[in-house]
Amino acid sequence: MKSCSNCIYFQTCSVATSIKTEYAPKLDLIEREFKCEAQSCLYYQSVSRMEFYELLEKIEQRPQMYLGGACIHRLYAFICGYNVATWDVPSKEKEHFADFGDWVLQTLNVAPGNSWDRAIAVVTEEPLKYFFQLLDQYKNKFPIV
Repeated sequence: MKSCSNCIYFQTCSVATSIKTEYAPKLDLIEREFKCEAQSCLYYQSVSRMEFYELLEKIEQRPQMYLGGACIHRLYAFICGYNVATWDVPSKEKEHFADFGDWVLQTLNVAPGNSWDRAIAVVTEEPLKYFFQLLDQYKNKFPIV
């Protein structure tokens, strides 16, 4: 049984015991990994999966923590990995973001077939910052339905 650190069942998970208990509630990834299955646990009732755009907001605030540096190419790789890891998890935000790359290429007048990270990196000296500006424009122009 997977369980959280706020529940008596936390010690039953062999993976969880290898992680220091005091750090487990502080890490989003661990919180999702050890989502408590004990229905009576308050933690079980309060944990929710982080949405895609919420994750991007966290990356914008702390790129060093999530990407290891403020690099547009690392963000691109991170998003590709995220999409592979969550391919079977339906999400309106991920579906919405799927057209972002084509929109960026069209907006920046870059030929199709290029990746949005390279297109952004070519047109500005601060590509990561510009990515989030473009993302805001995209979300405003095409709201999630």
